[in-house]
Amino acid sequence: MTSGSEILQLIDLGIGYHQSALVEGINTSAEAGQFILFLGANGKGKSTLLKTLVGQVRTMNGEILIHGQSIILKDLKAIARSISYVPGKLQLPNEVTVSDLLQYARIPYLKFMQKPSIEDQDIIDVVVKKLSIDQLVNCTYNEISDGQRQLVNIARSMVQQTPIILLDEPTANLDIVNKRMVFELLKEQAEEGKLIICCSHDLLEAYNYCSHLWIINQNGEFESFEKTDEVNLSEIEKRLFAS
Repeated sequence: MTSGSEILQLIDLGIGYHQSALVEGINTSAEAGQFILFLGANGKGKSTLLKTLVGQVRTMNGEILIHGQSIILKDLKAIARSISYVPGKLQLPNEVTVSDLLQYARIPYLKFMQKPSIEDQDIIDVVVKKLSIDQLVNCTYNEISDGQRQLVNIARSMVQQTPIILLDEPTANLDIVNKRMVFELLKEQAEEGKLIICCSHDLLEAYNYCSHLWIINQNGEFESFEKTDEVNLSEIEKRLFAS
């Protein structure tokens, strides 16, 4: 891809832990407006790649470029203005409220000791309404269900207002109605110009909403391609799992 809307490039990227590589030679790029469904068997490196993209795990080799600039040249606050991340599970102190968590998402835009402004609260209010989580705002994080936590964490990523949103199993613990609502919302975010990269085992559901796919195949190799009529689900499953 060479479009002016390209915002993420991975160049000869290797990921893993403690010099033990999970995936090597990742070369791809992604553009604003894409909804990328990221697939692979458990333990293949999907979550590790997402954590590497936000700087939680160091690259083993290669480069990550955001808007043409290496991620290693960005401080954590600058990364947080570029990429938001919804992990598979978020551990928080018991006393943290949903309201606190959503306000924390505005920190990348605040100066030291600065409090969120009225404009920041307006951003939060719009997202809370969109995800219909008004009744959760004053609850502590440990008081709400796993499914409600998923919705709150997705809300947090939207409040952060980044051009790139990464999500690791965002529909886990959700019923079918909320799963579809989340995928519809992510598709809407992509249509508004965000780059969405979403790991999910809800292949049948998520496939209906994505525009592109990333795959770590059964041989541990990374693939990226656009969703077309020529690429069907059975073909994807063959790439993912040994027969």
